[in-house]
Amino acid sequence: MFAPTYRGNTQSDAYYPYDKIDMDGIAKLCEQDYAFIFKMHPFIQEKVDIPVAYATYVKDLSQYGDINDMFYITDILITDFSSNIYEFALHKKANHFLCV
Repeated sequence: MFAPTYRGNTQSDAYYPYDKIDMDGIAKLCEQDYAFIFKMHPFIQEKVDIPVAYATYVKDLSQYGDINDMFYITDILITDFSSNIYEFALHKKANHFLCV
């Protein structure tokens, strides 16, 4: 799961620089054994543009409720939002996160 916080100063100007995401690289990593889940910060209104060819294993679940519920199905967490790391660690997956 990729769960970054937003960029910008306020809720009204919150964004994420999607152009920095290597969707082809993500797809190559996931196409055989994994799904890659985007869980964007609730302040980010712009949707992730997932190419149709990757839709089977790259998903945007940002509209899904509580991120803590999603940790049950998450093997690896990539985030820059520190409170998520602590909640994820409670699932005994502390060695499976990357804080960027």
